[in-house]
Amino acid sequence: MTVGEKIQKIRKEKGLTQKKLSELSNIHEVQIRQYELGKANPKIETINKIANALNVDICNLIEIPFNNDSAPPHAIKRDVTDILSDTEELLKQEGLTFNGEPISEESINSIISAMKIGMEMAKQNNKKYTPNKYKQKSSHEPAE
Repeated sequence: MTVGEKIQKIRKEKGLTQKKLSELSNIHEVQIRQYELGKANPKIETINKIANALNVDICNLIEIPFNNDSAPPHAIKRDVTDILSDTEELLKQEGLTFNGEPISEESINSIISAMKIGMEMAKQNNKKYTPNKYKQKSSHEPAE
């Protein structure tokens, strides 16, 4: 299901018109229609505005594929660093909570730092990985 289809589904479940969603999100009604029809793809900031207007978590509107095998055919391939940048933007928004308490700047920085460290570790592990089809067969392995 595309982002636009999810927007439309939730909007209808909430009994909202495109015009009302437009007013609540401060996004032009024509643009909302374009997203729902799949004729335009909203930026992460726009998705966040729509999620707030629909009173749902942004995770209800987006899908982040973890690998190319699980990604739907229509998904746009993205580098993990792009997703980290989007996550950093989301963490900087007002009113976030962590374990039910308002999140501090220090906690946000800790989360971002942990993600960056994890990415560096993954990058190192990825460099070490060699798919089987590229591995050299040793002389004592039977030929296929």
